[in-house]
Amino acid sequence: HVSHELKTPLVAMQETNRLLLDGLPGPLNERQRRLLDLNLQGSRRLSAMIANLLDLARVESGGMSYDIRPHDLGALARDATAELEALAHERGVPCELDLPRAPVVVGCDADRVTQVLVNLVDNAVKFSPQGRPVTVGVRLESALPADTPRVVAAALGPLRSGPFAAVRVADLGAGVPDREKLRVFEKFRQAHTGSKRAGAGVGLGLAISAEIVRAHAGAIWVADNHPCGSVFVVLLPVAQPGAERSDAGGATIEPTHEA
Repeated sequence: HVSHELKTPLVAMQETNRLLLDGLPGPLNERQRRLLDLNLQGSRRLSAMIANLLDLARVESGGMSYDIRPHDLGALARDATAELEALAHERGVPCELDLPRAPVVVGCDADRVTQVLVNLVDNAVKFSPQGRPVTVGVRLESALPADTPRVVAAALGPLRSGPFAAVRVADLGAGVPDREKLRVFEKFRQAHTGSKRAGAGVGLGLAISAEIVRAHAGAIWVADNHPCGSVFVVLLPVAQPGAERSDAGGATIEPTHEA
């Protein structure tokens, strides 16, 4: 199995690193510990890249399956943000949640939608200057939000009548240039081409996120934040009675940008 063959050597490397860092063979000096930390970070990045490549292969082959059940989107956003808490703390970037009191229920695969949100929050944290907050908000929309690009509304077709659940992940970083707003959801594109960041991936996270959102009959786009930065928006249909099913076909929506 390809997944097993790719992941097993990395797991062995990571576990060996952890044993060394725990001092199993003996005490480490500061330089040795720093080098092992760098090695562990690199292996984690490689593991994430392999996971993205495998997900992309599943998406392109039609092998990605979805377990669609009703879930509170606010709870998924909270979980995704909590998963990035350590990274945000390390980078000095506060994460703020703006969630409604009442649940906003969508029919979705919780793991896959959480994967999308983790990717968006991860990007926002990594592209944000120290001390500038990342905001993750969830809202129930009775109709398409006023700032929905025309191309998104057209692509949704009969699904555009709503209601919708909207997640907005906003940062105060360098932003995405207008010419790149359409292209950031393509394979092997970086989200913020105008800035450099440590730990950058190979540009698969947003492409996979877009495919997952489309499979849920939703839409994803990037807009400008004010006074600076970007807002990544995910729009999902609100769960209807009898929405539970084992596989989502989803509408195909091209990567979108502000009209």
